[in-house]
Order: sequence, then C-alpha cells, then structure tokens
Amino acid sequence: MRFDTEEAAAEALDREDLVLINQFMRDHPTSPESVGMYQQTPVEDIAGPVSEVPIARHRGQTFRLPTRISSIQMLCRRLDTNLHRYFILPGHTNPQPLYDLLHPVTSISDVDEVPKLYFGKIQRSFIPSPNPQPYHLRMTRLYSGPDIADFFLKQNHVEQESRGIDESKIDHYVIFWSRITPNGIGLCAEHLGWGEYALVPERYTRLLDELSES
Repeated sequence: MRFDTEEAAAEALDREDLVLINQFMRDHPTSPESVGMYQQTPVEDIAGPVSEVPIARHRGQTFRLPTRISSIQMLCRRLDTNLHRYFILPGHTNPQPLYDLLHPVTSISDVDEVPKLYFGKIQRSFIPSPNPQPYHLRMTRLYSGPDIADFFLKQNHVEQESRGIDESKIDHYVIFWSRITPNGIGLCAEHLGWGEYALVPERYTRLLDELSES
C-alpha cells in the first residue's frame, strides 16, 4: 500500500483502510477494575504522535501522519474486518494486511529479540501454587511446534483473568505482541503490557484455524 499524496494517505486513515500503530499500551489506561470476558474496556485506542511515515510511492519521500497508541483487544474486537486492513506496527515501515503480520506460535523455533504479533491456541492454563493469590504467575500453555519442548504465555493471575484467560479457555486463541524468550527447556512470552495481549472472541476461532493452516 503506497500513496501519491499525503492527502490520499490521510483519507485511507480516515476510512480505516490503513492503521498506524505507534505502540501497544503498556499500562492500563484507567484504574484497575474487573472487566467481563469481552466487555470493552474504557480505552483501547488513543491518539499517538504525528510521525514521518515512508509510505509514499517516491523513494525517500515521507508523509507526516497521525498514529495510534492501541491495544491487541482493539484488533480482536473486529478481527474478521481487521484481518484485511493494512497496518504499520511498531518498528515496521511497510503497510501490510493484518493476516500477513500474524505469526502462529506453532512456527516458533527459537528465541527472538524482535517483538512480533503472534497468535496461539490455549492448551492449558494453571497457577503453579497450592494457594493461588492474585499476584501469582499464571502459566498459559499454547500449542507449539515440534521444534520446541513447550511454549507459555506468562503473566500474573489477576491480569490474565482480567483479559478473560483462565483454565476454562482451552482451545481458545490469544493474540499477543512480544519478544520470544527462554523458559526452562522451552520458550515463552512474558512481562507483557496491559494492551499487548488479548483473548480472541470464540466466533473468530475458525478464521485463525484457517490462518494457521495456510
């Protein structure tokens, strides 16, 4: 997706054909509170800075365009539509459709210091403590490929439950933005911000099943 003028790029932003994400939210935008499984949180997407974006057709030309500070929950709310929108994610310069930016956890084979957008299906979720407390770690295991022993999404219990993730969500998908780091003999995504992961509504399971097989 390239543009001849800054006005044309701005119009694509207005139509939401193009979304420029400056960063995903690290902190909860309001005071912490219990939210429902798919209840929209008070703020999922706010205005970010105006940035020089190299999406012009002519080499070396950039456009000054508004960006968003967003959350994965925003992507999940209308995933069927968002899969075909073009996004520029943090650290990226080329607009790509969301379906090309999503990496299946089953394709992960090693650590990766560069954050990417991943999706994975929950195999198990548990708190490794006989007396679970809100601040204890919840270990959410995702189905992984044959090249690694296991893969976990690691975040504290209360935060994962606030995103709808618990032991009842077997075979539901999660989407997350993260580096891939070691975890024992396996790998994991850990220390995620509030807006850097979300449970995908069940109605989109088939879409992600198909994407993982493509």
